[in-house]
Amino acid sequence: MRPEPRSVVVESVEPLSPHGKAMLGAGERLLLESVQTGRDFCKSMVGVAFAAIPSYVGLLKLFLPDGLSPVKAAGYSWLLPVVLFLLSAAVFIGGHLPGRAAFSLDLPAEVERVLRQATSRRFWCGILGFVLLSSGIAASLAVLAKL
Repeated sequence: MRPEPRSVVVESVEPLSPHGKAMLGAGERLLLESVQTGRDFCKSMVGVAFAAIPSYVGLLKLFLPDGLSPVKAAGYSWLLPVVLFLLSAAVFIGGHLPGRAAFSLDLPAEVERVLRQATSRRFWCGILGFVLLSSGIAASLAVLAKL
């Protein structure tokens, strides 16, 4: 059984006030910039995650006694920060890449759904990538402290 269609009754129509126009424009910019801000954050964090690897390896070489390999000094645990940095970079890359959603601009509900998905995906990629990067930094400090 189909539900009955709802009817809308228009009581009055007025032009948008300057304040209403400004609020509508601000809402539009806020919506579009939220997607772009997440994308820009992920883009900049890719470089940070990749730069953390040579920084960590350089510190590792600095802390290691002469002639001692990282495997002998810390076992294979010295690789954990490198893996975490690479994983965080991969997640940030996933947050930077555009989505692959097909939608019709004629259907506002579809546009809203795609924007919501893009914002949510970039947000969670940013959070997960940052957690992995922070874990890599913590693991690198733990490895360096063991030396």
